[in-house]
Amino acid sequence: NSIQRSTRLLRLLHSARIERRGLYDADISIAVTPEDADCACRAFGIQSIVIPTCVSDFAVFSRLRPEYSSLVKRKTVLFLGFYGHYPNVDGLKWYLDNVHAVVRKKVPDVEFLVVGSGANDMIKALCEGTPNVKFVGQVEDIVESIAEARVCVAPLVSGAGIRGKVNQYSAVGRPTVSTSIGVCGLPYKNNEDIFIRDNPDEFADCVARLLLDDKLWQNMANRARSVVRTHFMWEPVVRELERHYV
Repeated sequence: NSIQRSTRLLRLLHSARIERRGLYDADISIAVTPEDADCACRAFGIQSIVIPTCVSDFAVFSRLRPEYSSLVKRKTVLFLGFYGHYPNVDGLKWYLDNVHAVVRKKVPDVEFLVVGSGANDMIKALCEGTPNVKFVGQVEDIVESIAEARVCVAPLVSGAGIRGKVNQYSAVGRPTVSTSIGVCGLPYKNNEDIFIRDNPDEFADCVARLLLDDKLWQNMANRARSVVRTHFMWEPVVRELERHYV
């Protein structure tokens, strides 16, 4: 409604003022995606270096178990997010309103897992009453939670920055279905190591295909993990950061 749009616009303007002040006061500006760097340049005239947010060896890779690479037989779909961040709430609503029921028609025993902290009462209320949806909430171990799913989704319809959840999914070896916004700034290739769909019916069809097609699932899972290994390991990125700080 108009009140929500006005509130969001005021919040955006306030954030823009904070960003502008920070950019002009800083010696070096760092953006996490080329798209963000371009936005800062066009909006504020500031040139930024691009340093992506990577996947932690300690938090993710060192904790992967061999069985996480094996085929997941359960028909589970997972969305991971911090729900104090409105784009994750927008994305969850979009999926529940437009995609979940279509997936259920194709895969009646599907279970949709909603994982993450923030605004728990509101998110729990969104999930209650929707068949085959389970609100998990905050977890101690996101790697283990991701590994319990067969397919992961990034149905974002708003927001900016790097999509850390997609890299976390991929590192654990779980293929992703995403909107264009959900994968913006990441080097995944549509139909090869990820499915990118903005149409709800097409989004649902890709989720169902990954739930039902074992060969497709394995191939896309392997390719997605390779993207993270190639582009989002911290060691070369830290060397680049050190070059700018020295």
